Amino acid sequence: MSEKLQNTLIKLIKDNGLWEASVIAGLDMIDLVSKSGIKINSDIAYRIIVELYSDEKLPTSYKEFTLDYSRFDGTLVWVGKFDVNIKGEKITEHLSIYATPFWDGQEIIPFNLMSFNFYDENGEEMGYDDNSDYYRFIEVRDEFDTVKDLLEWFKNFYLPNCYEMIMDEILPDLEYENIYSII
Repeated sequence: MSEKLQNTLIKLIKDNGLWEASVIAGLDMIDLVSKSGIKINSDIAYRIIVELYSDEKLPTSYKEFTLDYSRFDGTLVWVGKFDVNIKGEKITEHLSIYATPFWDGQEIIPFNLMSFNFYDENGEEMGYDDNSDYYRFIEVRDEFDTVKDLLEWFKNFYLPNCYEMIMDEILPDLEYENIYSII
């Protein structure tokens, strides 16, 4: 790509913002970012991830979780169902937790509880927690050189680190706070 075209695209982005520049240039955001060669900050990274999920180009599952992207509010929810044995009781847990990378352009992955329900072996609800004040986060890098670099980060950092945070910290805390107190 010519340096002149690249500089024109960069100016277009600076003058109009990423969304408007993509409309003017007739390119989707990902192509515009790639062709302009601009660095991808956390705000742009969020927009690219939203576009990729909207186009169904990112995973919709990871291990035993479903990754549920909401086009309405631009969030990514990890949804899991687990059969566990706690103090000899067979329990089924349903967990839904927001974990949207670069939410609102922030340089973090915020984890915010949507719901945690648990059921006995007969399917009777034993309790639930929908405390939206339950919050954790992981700090993340704030710049990527290319879209490919961002996608590698998503695959090699975002997915395994979110999984680890949920399985090793959040889920045990929720079990302790909700289930152990009633069994």
